[in-house]
Amino acid sequence: MGFHSLSSDFYCRWYTGDDSGLDDDSLLFALELMEASGYTRTVLYDRDSAPEPAEWLDFVKQPKFLFFLLYDAARHVPIAAVWLEMCTSTGAQRFVHFCSFKTGSREQFVAAGRALFAWVGETAGIRQFIGVTPACYRHALALVYDIGFSKVARLEKAVFCLGKNRDAILTISNLSTLRG
Repeated sequence: MGFHSLSSDFYCRWYTGDDSGLDDDSLLFALELMEASGYTRTVLYDRDSAPEPAEWLDFVKQPKFLFFLLYDAARHVPIAAVWLEMCTSTGAQRFVHFCSFKTGSREQFVAAGRALFAWVGETAGIRQFIGVTPACYRHALALVYDIGFSKVARLEKAVFCLGKNRDAILTISNLSTLRG
C-alpha cells in the first residue's frame, strides 16, 4: 500500500504503479499545487515552461523515481512533493528533488521532510540522500540545510537554470544523521 504515517502530524503517500498508491488525479494535483505556489519554474529549473499534464504523469511515473506526497495529517492536505531518483546501481544513494507547497508552512516541511527521509531510508536501504541545488536559490538551500543536508562542494556551471549555466551546491544527508 502506498501510505505511511510518519508521525501524528504527517503522513505520506507514494506512486506504486497500481491502485494502492497515488493515482493520476493526485499526481496532477501535485503539479497544480506546484504551479499555484509559484514554484514550477524554480523546481523544474531546466525548463522554460510547466509540463503538460500527460508529460508530468510520464515524468513522475518513471521507474527511476520514488515519488511521494507529504500530507498535513490534521487537514489531509498535501504540503509537499518529493521524488528520489536512482543514482547508484545499489540504490544506496538517491538524488533528492522536492517542492514545498503554500498549503503548509516551512516548519511543517522541515519536520515532515526529515521524517520522510529517515523512514524511506530505513525502509528502502538508502544510506545517503544527495542534492544538487542551483546556488542562486538561497531560500531552497536554507531549507535543505534545515532538513539535515550538509554542503559538500560548489559545482561550477553545473546546471542550466533561468536561462544560463549556473553554479550549484552539492549537498548530502546521511541516514545515520537523520536517525539521530
